[in-house]
Amino acid sequence: MSGEDGLGKSRLVAELSREAGELTHLEGHCPSYGGAALYRPFIEILREWLGVADGDAEIARHEGARASARCFVRVCSRHRRR
Repeated sequence: MSGEDGLGKSRLVAELSREAGELTHLEGHCPSYGGAALYRPFIEILREWLGVADGDAEIARHEGARASARCFVRVCSRHRRR
């Protein structure tokens, strides 16, 4: 989503997030100047979902990925049974 300053983009995202309730809400930010930072929102989203920070050790990243994958599989399994 993009638009002029003060248009209400952040407010819209905050309201949608609040209304989403139990749904997972992941958010990334992209600077307007582009370059290699174009991947930044996807990296932010994955890190948030996996529960890892930029400075975490590799083992913490792997453990976060495993835990998130197990959770994802459980949720998917519940939805298939319905």
